[in-house]
Amino acid sequence: MSTRNEVTGTGGGGGSRGGSVVAVAPGKLYIAGEHAVVEPGHAAVLVAVDRFVTVGAIASAAESNFAELSAAEPSASAPGTGSVASAAFGPEPRRWHLDPAAGESPGSGAGPRLVPDDGRRDYVMSALAVAEELARDAGIDTAAVGLDLRIDSALDEEDGRKFGLGSSGAVTVATVDTATRAFGLVLTAQELFRSALLATIAVSPNASGGDIATSTYGGWVRYVSPDRAALSRQVAEHGSAWTVRSGDWGGCVVRQLGAPAGLRLLVGWTGAPASTNSLVSRVRRPDSAAAAEYVRFREANAAAVARLVAAWSSDPAAVSAAIREIRGQLVRLGEAADTELETPALRALCEAAEGYGGAAKLAGAGGGDCGIALLPEDADPGPLLAAWSEAGILPLDIAAAPESVHEDGRGASHEAGSEARPAPPENPDTPHTRQHDGMEAPGR
Repeated sequence: MSTRNEVTGTGGGGGSRGGSVVAVAPGKLYIAGEHAVVEPGHAAVLVAVDRFVTVGAIASAAESNFAELSAAEPSASAPGTGSVASAAFGPEPRRWHLDPAAGESPGSGAGPRLVPDDGRRDYVMSALAVAEELARDAGIDTAAVGLDLRIDSALDEEDGRKFGLGSSGAVTVATVDTATRAFGLVLTAQELFRSALLATIAVSPNASGGDIATSTYGGWVRYVSPDRAALSRQVAEHGSAWTVRSGDWGGCVVRQLGAPAGLRLLVGWTGAPASTNSLVSRVRRPDSAAAAEYVRFREANAAAVARLVAAWSSDPAAVSAAIREIRGQLVRLGEAADTELETPALRALCEAAEGYGGAAKLAGAGGGDCGIALLPEDADPGPLLAAWSEAGILPLDIAAAPESVHEDGRGASHEAGSEARPAPPENPDTPHTRQHDGMEAPGR
């Protein structure tokens, strides 16, 4: 649900070069399917949360300057250069430039490539590089544009506490969205999702993309991961722009679910940050004690997630039963890998939720961070939240972010490998789309 809430300056419109652009993208939480969705073709259910990353940009063609976004920053950079300011980077912004000596991007036409001045290619710089290539491939003279970005995140607390809400995915989506529009190119929802995913796997090849899908589309999402290794090969052969617009994304699905019937979402933070990449790698090692259990887990998890989705809009009891089943699967997977996916704090969170008639589990890779609970809609959440607090678990004031309405006129759901289609089939595991229900996201 990357929302576009400001376009000003000499360009005037969302597709004009120059001026200022601001986009926001929500964080995410996993409801089901974590660990399994890392394997291509596996499904997960996620929710976008109402905490956001904001990326503001000012292009050199604007009459105003970057001081509109932050008085501490200089005016827009010279053409063919740019900067990124963020608290995560420290007091000085990071800079980039277009370097003809860096070589041409495959399939993207002649021209320079975006290179970080410090040589570090992280999610932000990768997102900028993909955005620049897309704009250049569309015939835009990116070398004539200077671009300064500022990133602000509300996904973490001001005191530095990190809740595991998917900041890398949100910042990647918002950066691609802001940068392409500042260059003068407006992406469709599908193109934004694809571009941000390619930028992500250039840095983290095993990333599933669930956070990217959720930050792009908002709301409650069923996501089926594509073969990222195959996408990387297409990028190597043809470039990112070609892969976004013409590549083979077979099997990739993004489907809006709406809120679960009869249930409310509660989120608790255990106070311990988790390392997603480390935990995922540990349970996926083919030589680990968990290898056989991981195969069983994927099969059982796929069936449980399918039951969850089938019951989502009509049967709260079946949804809760599926959540409990998936919790057990994750516990067994961790035990087989000698890895504590469900920590004592997460166990206390889940058991307290069960005691008040809810269903709960870890949210994400496990080992810390957040847990989620689905409580009957007519139940008073107060006693459960108090029990969490007494157990040292911080209840988070978090709700689902709204679904997105995109500028391409489509609803927010579609199969990421094809154009949108008007109505879903009845089988919840068939790739499909449905039209957006009309909920409006701020500004987009």
